[in-house]
Amino acid sequence: MHRPEPHAAYSTPVVFLSGALGLPQDWAGMVAHLAHRFSRIEIAETEALVAQSAGTGPCHVIAHGSAARGALGTATLHPARFRSLTLIDPDLGIETPARAAMIRRFETHCAEGDAFAATGTAVDHNCGPGTWARTAFPLQQRLAARAGRIAAAMRPPQAEHTDAPDPAGCVCPSLVLTGARAHAEIRSDYRRLHEALPLARGTLIAEAGLFAHLTDPHVVDPLVCEFLVQSERLWQGSERELRLAT
Repeated sequence: MHRPEPHAAYSTPVVFLSGALGLPQDWAGMVAHLAHRFSRIEIAETEALVAQSAGTGPCHVIAHGSAARGALGTATLHPARFRSLTLIDPDLGIETPARAAMIRRFETHCAEGDAFAATGTAVDHNCGPGTWARTAFPLQQRLAARAGRIAAAMRPPQAEHTDAPDPAGCVCPSLVLTGARAHAEIRSDYRRLHEALPLARGTLIAEAGLFAHLTDPHVVDPLVCEFLVQSERLWQGSERELRLAT
């Protein structure tokens, strides 16, 4: 639990969910930024904490990468738990030929017991060829230790829910964002969600790739904070009016 600033204005919990290729510490900058306005902030690895945090009411959920899939499914099935949903670099796990080939290579490396090579395959697929080679060794070690979580994230959506989550069933205010130079699959999922979510605001961060909350925090942090505050006030600005679900 992050210790908030004393003048935080809102008590609605804010829950961060890290994707398979993310780490909890990736949220440190945004946590510090939001602590000026929100008094309860938690970082989780699974959607289970959403239910725990929502015990006293709905919460704001901010999910990255593969965690967006589970968060969207939970928001669709349990809308009362969500005050808002923010999806950064959403990865819905929709199979493409390139993704299928990456998964085969990943599974081959895992079968050979080479977690480093397996993780590198996933990183290069999502972040661009050569990214793994340019990654500092300590970070490679931390990510390779998550190879099992990365493997689980590669399962199709049907493995996590009886049916793949339908964005149209998500009735809370939603913010979807990614970098304009992110992987084509991520940009495709961004467009799909922006068009299908009933109460969505979408933002492409110019010149950014994946992990824009790390590379461009001066853009992303204020954007997310403004959205959460507007959701507290039940207002989404001029792009779309907030329609109360009936």
